[in-house]
Amino acid sequence: MPSLRFALTASLLVVAASVLAGCSSSANDFDPAASVPETGKTVHLKMTVVDLFNTTVYPGLNANLWAFCAEPFDATDTYSAAAIHYYTPLPTDAPRLGPESRATCSVPGPTIEVEQGDRVIVEFSHSHFHPHTIHWHGQYVPDDMDGVPGITQQAVGGAGGIPSYTYDFIAKRAGTLWYHCHVDTHLHVMQGLYGMFIVKPHDTKLEPKADSEAPMVLSTMSRNIVEAIPGVNPHNHGPGCLTSGKPDCKNPPVDTSQPDVFLINGHSYPLTEEQEQSIYHVDTGKVLRLRILNAGETVEEMHLHGHDMQVVAIDGNPLPLASRYWVDTVNIGPAERYDVLIYGNNPGLWAFHTHVNSHEANDEQVPGGMHTMLIDGPMPADMHPFPAELAGGLPYMPRQYIPSDFTNSTVQQLGLSYPAGLPSPAPSQPATQGVDLDWPIPVVKSCAVDTITVDASLSGNPASTQASKLDLLVTDPDGSETLFAGALGNSMGTSVFHGVINTTQMVKLYAPPALPPDGTYHAKVTGQSAQVQLDLAVHVDYFSSWDEAKLMHRLHGIPTCGTYANGTNGIEVKAPPP
Repeated sequence: MPSLRFALTASLLVVAASVLAGCSSSANDFDPAASVPETGKTVHLKMTVVDLFNTTVYPGLNANLWAFCAEPFDATDTYSAAAIHYYTPLPTDAPRLGPESRATCSVPGPTIEVEQGDRVIVEFSHSHFHPHTIHWHGQYVPDDMDGVPGITQQAVGGAGGIPSYTYDFIAKRAGTLWYHCHVDTHLHVMQGLYGMFIVKPHDTKLEPKADSEAPMVLSTMSRNIVEAIPGVNPHNHGPGCLTSGKPDCKNPPVDTSQPDVFLINGHSYPLTEEQEQSIYHVDTGKVLRLRILNAGETVEEMHLHGHDMQVVAIDGNPLPLASRYWVDTVNIGPAERYDVLIYGNNPGLWAFHTHVNSHEANDEQVPGGMHTMLIDGPMPADMHPFPAELAGGLPYMPRQYIPSDFTNSTVQQLGLSYPAGLPSPAPSQPATQGVDLDWPIPVVKSCAVDTITVDASLSGNPASTQASKLDLLVTDPDGSETLFAGALGNSMGTSVFHGVINTTQMVKLYAPPALPPDGTYHAKVTGQSAQVQLDLAVHVDYFSSWDEAKLMHRLHGIPTCGTYANGTNGIEVKAPPP
């Protein structure tokens, strides 16, 4: 028995060594690809970035996106040309502007496929307004090839950027990798600057046996940012700006962590089923290798009907044969890659979609989003479209943010003033003067207001304070409603007023479905005053979050501030600006 255990252990070590061959040269080597032999072949490309204006992501959403373009540096270089796999454009995709052809630019960017040990040279330049780089995610590149501005290189383009940059490295690490822009990544990746980078291993024994393969690139967007409304998209830096962080060049407070657009290979259903690369096909009795990349902000659960999927690699790392496993739903987080095998053993037309159900929607209408299909065997003669209760395509939806609290104050000298050197009137007979003061209180989004507070006080000698008879009113913008009223003066000593109106009180003034109007509210002080000092302070306290506002609105049965996006931001649905 000891000899059998030794034989089994030795066999397992041989299997492990074969799996890791080319991935680790020694236990103390931090570069697991250091021993990979170079092929002596070069993939030499030129890449750029272009605008895709008014491209259809799904019926009802036209977006302004950015796209990577890729072409062989030398048009006669067939080896480099073969390394680029383009997505077939749809008729609804945006036309390309400039010298780049329609077919060489896309969202996602063209898939680049090389052999392990190839030299990869990418000449990167562009005339785009914004600065960009290319980060080779997961690849073992020299430090200055990593594409991170401010750390390994200057950004390319934009005001103050360098005109071009050449990426030059040996593709050491094999597997399913990806590339993306590393400038303001939360915006630039969402805008479309990402693509799949495949490195075939030099040791073919590491490749799972498959008859064909296809890419599935998942991604997300925030509709309020990408919507093709001229002059509205908030990611546009002003003239002379390079990246956020410079004075007056900071990114606006956009929230990309709550996306509401979900894509497969750059489109949402039903356009996924019109995109050649997004309808997956396996012949009966054959094996399809699917390379799944999650370039989005969300964790997805990709579920295939009628089949299990065998996971054979994670993040480009092949699994030993004994460690492969079967699932019908792949859990994949941001930036992760899963390679799965799908066996053609159950002929028919099968749904393939995320099982995060809210991500299988367009404008909250199902089906949509990350939804497509797998064809096992021949295409069925009769294909039934998925019915939807309502069509997608809401109008422009600008994201609404909780405004910052507003505080302002004023000091006013009221009543008659007397020349220096002359005696004041007798304390029992102070002179008075008419007062008509209007102090503005700007309210940006009234439905998000928790409280409005006004504090006022008079200071002066007792006789002047007592002789002053002032009324204080706080009114809404058109003066139709008085939020609260009070009196100042006509008392001995300092006269103080403190007024607060909260949501509950506002509900009584504005019965549902009416909402308090936005605009400039007014604190008005009128009447007669002797010589006194008025200190007036106003404070508008907004809810700390949309969750807090939503609870209060529901409590009082009043309308919300539009539609809430996952409880964190309000979205107001309205027509596009002219």
